[in-house]
Amino acid sequence: GRMESGTAIIQTHYPDHYAVVAAARRDYDYFYESEIADRESLFYPPFSHLARVILHTSASEALIEVMHSFEVEALGPAPFPGRGGKTHFLIKGREARTVRSACLAARKAIPSLEIDLDPA
Repeated sequence: GRMESGTAIIQTHYPDHYAVVAAARRDYDYFYESEIADRESLFYPPFSHLARVILHTSASEALIEVMHSFEVEALGPAPFPGRGGKTHFLIKGREARTVRSACLAARKAIPSLEIDLDPA
């Protein structure tokens, strides 16, 4: 917060989105309740554990094949901005050790794989 009062201007295509409404009302509890409900329904943290993996686009099928051996969900592929020929996946799982094990198995199959556990 600020010591002095001021004005903030928010430009959005979604003025009725709960985050915009909560910010305008300074209603932190409403934001938290809405956000945590969304995260639970979408199986995002704190209800799951995540990893982001970056790889050459040509290795996408190999990654998907490895992920089938684990109780994880692989979201993607999506182009990786600024790194031509690369793509990334988001790996979601109930247990951190399962996500970690899946990523380590993928690295054995794809040595150039980059792994970011619990990405921000």
